Amino acid sequence: MPKTYTPPQPFEEGPAPSIAMTRVNSSQIHSMGYDAATRELAIRFNAPGDRDLPTAERVGADALYVHENFSPLAHADFLSADSLGIYHGQHIKGLPFKKYRLTPADAATSSS
Repeated sequence: MPKTYTPPQPFEEGPAPSIAMTRVNSSQIHSMGYDAATRELAIRFNAPGDRDLPTAERVGADALYVHENFSPLAHADFLSADSLGIYHGQHIKGLPFKKYRLTPADAATSSS
């Protein structure tokens, strides 16, 4: 039986939400941010070639994934996880999200 393929989610129109991003030490995640007022979790993944680079030299992918209605407790659990990538895969990956294309200016802002 052939494998089924789900096409990638399209990018949202318009600019990404303005959420302060913090670079993290993860082989999968470049940076992340949380806006407690709007309960939005934003995640930027590493670019394919980033995995073998030191954290400070990783460029990050050109997409920002935003999960809405993300609780403060879930955010605290995510931050305290032994592995951000494993936690994301087990608890966040299946949640609904919006995907935004990052412009070069957005990407520079989310690299801090």
